[in-house]
Amino acid sequence: GYSINLTNPINKNIEYFYKLLQDKKLYINFEEKQSVVNTVHNGQDKFIIEALWSGIQGTKVSELINLKAKDIDFEKKRVRISDERVKGVRVISFPQDETSFFDTARLAIGEKIYKKNNGKEIKTVDSSIIPDTLEIEKAPFVLRSTITNTKGGNIKAGQMSHYTVYNRIDMIRGLEEFEDYVDALTTKNIVRSGMIHMALRI
Repeated sequence: GYSINLTNPINKNIEYFYKLLQDKKLYINFEEKQSVVNTVHNGQDKFIIEALWSGIQGTKVSELINLKAKDIDFEKKRVRISDERVKGVRVISFPQDETSFFDTARLAIGEKIYKKNNGKEIKTVDSSIIPDTLEIEKAPFVLRSTITNTKGGNIKAGQMSHYTVYNRIDMIRGLEEFEDYVDALTTKNIVRSGMIHMALRI
């Protein structure tokens, strides 16, 4: 007969589930996501990972780059997101015990200086050190461009472009610490990893 135990059986061995799901590592679990966030230096980059994990993406990450500080309700744990390409607005509600998303959001909103190369010094052939920091523009967006970014297309003043988001993720993928996560650290697979995590919590 059928079991009357309503507990998701997968939760008993989550690691086995992840191994069963993928021949190569395409997805990361919650602990691995936290490891990535903790290793990444800049608040802006931390938030990119957290937001994608939480399902904030949109067409060419438009939901992510359109997100403004005022769209985040820290008290009620809700986020209002919009995708201008499809002219849609939706609200994501988080569990009241969620902290990681909102902690990184605060870091990203308050960040004024961006440290290149994940905070590591960049030395040239002649051993001179290239300036490793960039000033982040003042703007209402959570993710903001640096003052050296070239503006183009329909990007609003101070808004990070989708190209920069992709470049930041490529930078994170290239870090030695994440050699095993290369295939998992893409916008699509970070979003899917978050979806799998949510499904396992049911």
